[in-house]
Amino acid sequence: MLRFVLPSDAQSALDPSRVRALGSEDVVVPAEIRVSDGVVEVVPEGPDARGISIHVEGQALVGDQGAGLGPLDEMGLATCLLPQRDRPYSLVLELARRRVMLLLTKLEEWTLFDQEGASTARVVEAAQAFTKALIVSRGGNNGEGDALARRALGLAIEVGKELALTQGRAMLPGRLSGDVHAEAVARYEKAQQEKAPPGAPVLLSGGTGVVLPGRPLIGCEVDPKIFSEGLGRAVLSSCDFLATPMRWSDLEPQEGSYAFTSTDRWIEWAVRSAKLPVAAGPLIDFRPDRTPGWLEIWENDHETLRELVAEHVKQVVTRYRRTVRRWSATCGLPVNRNFPMDFEKMIDLTRIAVMLIRKLHPQANVVVEVEQPWGEYVGEVTASVPPMPFAEMTQQAGIQVDGFALRLCVGQENGSWNRDPMELSAMLDRYAVNLERPLLVTAVGAPSEGDGWTEQRQADWLEDVMGVVLAKPYIHSFCWQQLYDSEGSPPVGLVTSNGSLKPAAERFGEIRRALREGRSPWVQQPQAATA
Repeated sequence: MLRFVLPSDAQSALDPSRVRALGSEDVVVPAEIRVSDGVVEVVPEGPDARGISIHVEGQALVGDQGAGLGPLDEMGLATCLLPQRDRPYSLVLELARRRVMLLLTKLEEWTLFDQEGASTARVVEAAQAFTKALIVSRGGNNGEGDALARRALGLAIEVGKELALTQGRAMLPGRLSGDVHAEAVARYEKAQQEKAPPGAPVLLSGGTGVVLPGRPLIGCEVDPKIFSEGLGRAVLSSCDFLATPMRWSDLEPQEGSYAFTSTDRWIEWAVRSAKLPVAAGPLIDFRPDRTPGWLEIWENDHETLRELVAEHVKQVVTRYRRTVRRWSATCGLPVNRNFPMDFEKMIDLTRIAVMLIRKLHPQANVVVEVEQPWGEYVGEVTASVPPMPFAEMTQQAGIQVDGFALRLCVGQENGSWNRDPMELSAMLDRYAVNLERPLLVTAVGAPSEGDGWTEQRQADWLEDVMGVVLAKPYIHSFCWQQLYDSEGSPPVGLVTSNGSLKPAAERFGEIRRALREGRSPWVQQPQAATA
């Protein structure tokens, strides 16, 4: 058993439904979790060391020790792996331990140890505060230890954000200029004693994933049911590609009867008028609002279900193979929320979808989407499979995909917990190293209202996420979740339901324009000399 105790003034901030047990490599694992009177009890399956992840208002944990720091919104935080014991751990101390360790690890990876500056000085301050907290707590002074731990946690979160954004903005110019890829090619050719294929991704031994040529692409998903010339102009002014969902519930509302008209309209506009490439899918997505009602009767008949899946993929890919460049084959199968199945059946349906797309459209890029890449759903859904192991097993099963797409929907039902830039950066690096494939970041979205979200916070969040994601050399593309606010959906669009652009839309367009011009949107350009 693991037990954690919270400071008295932070106890009310912790929601028991927002606590998960963690195993190695931050994989969420099943566990019984109880929260009562400021004590979190975690009873994992098995005796191995475990940690926990929580989603909580950062300010509540830091308390008055956050004086002088910026505001801390709700975010996901985690501990290191800890031996199970009956004596409780200090939750804030263990969260601070993990954060300080992450900071020091990233400083080493990013070779920032020898650089002087305010950020690196504050890393030292955070580490010193944690060390003092650890010593004081071992001496039995929990009150002073909590205060020091809270200070260390607040500092580590704030400076971690600064460093992650600074590192991303420092790396982006080299990616845009091609220097990062050229350096990777030179290192590859020196190590392998052979020429690298021109313009191809490069995978270096001991690196942080593949290194892609060219700049990352920017896109946005549209709702096939809503089309207007104004929305088309918004896409054309801010996107390199158009993403259109292929909801089975929309395309085949009645078994054997397809309705392609709405999807045809956007794709025809993109190909003929806008000259934009199209990304489509996921084709097989078993989330509750994505599957037709008639399919549910085959939930427990896998042989029939796989035949229906194959026929659906065949129908859609055959229709759009001349216009779609990239297909998302499946999404969310390991979540196991709507069509429960065992692991072998998940892999089987993934294999069928990918193989059929490759057979019918050999020139297309094919990806598999990862729902909730931190795996929060594992603590909610029985027999679900963590996302990273599922992606790894997809490869080990011989399913040939061109990349993996990570969905980053936060602040909405069945979405990921919000994370700060440092945790986001660490998660992306983990996937890139383990999978050794290009990564796409899709369905990126946060709401513009509700639960503390505003239009300005949405815009700030978008900029922070793009600042981290776009500089990663293994990121192929970035796709916003939804262009337009529509009835029945969370307000995550870039355009309001009355057609007004949100601040996020303006920033989104500015960043994309800068990338197209080959410059970083976060580097001040020198002004031309005047006479």
